[in-house]
Amino acid sequence: MKTLAIDPASKCGYAWSDGTIVLSGVWLVGNDHDHCLRLRSFLLDAHHAWGIELMAAENSSFGNAKNRATQAKHNERLGVLRLVAAELGVRLVLYVPSTIKLQTTGSGRADKAQMIAAVRTRFGVVTTDDNVADAIAILKMVQAGIEPPAVARKKFAERVKKAAKRQGSFGFMAKQRRK
Repeated sequence: MKTLAIDPASKCGYAWSDGTIVLSGVWLVGNDHDHCLRLRSFLLDAHHAWGIELMAAENSSFGNAKNRATQAKHNERLGVLRLVAAELGVRLVLYVPSTIKLQTTGSGRADKAQMIAAVRTRFGVVTTDDNVADAIAILKMVQAGIEPPAVARKKFAERVKKAAKRQGSFGFMAKQRRK
């Protein structure tokens, strides 16, 4: 599957793969008033050049309490990702930073240097840019079939609901009480 993984920042890391080859690098999106237009242009150019069937990205929209301007830029970029995914008719998968770090390094609090080292060690990708390292990590998570926790919880809840319907509304609870 042609997948584009993004670490949306002013220096936007990307990693693209069709399952065999991997392309990665950085797009200089910036923080000025045109940053959303540049990100959209980069995404559409990537689609035209390589094709995109799935987009995955870091979701930093939950907040940067220390810097509201940074928070606003993250949310604006997330909006661009959602818009372009909708325009292209592709699914967008979002991972919170702690999930990316945990899956890649074993610690949800890994710093930039640890992410770069883990991407080099685990995936054989040598980079000095933490944005590229994050994008590679996201790409590898998608390729491994790792779903964001919210998606996994939703699927689990749906399975529980279906099982309850098969057993009757309170079938599971009635069996538990008898024991």
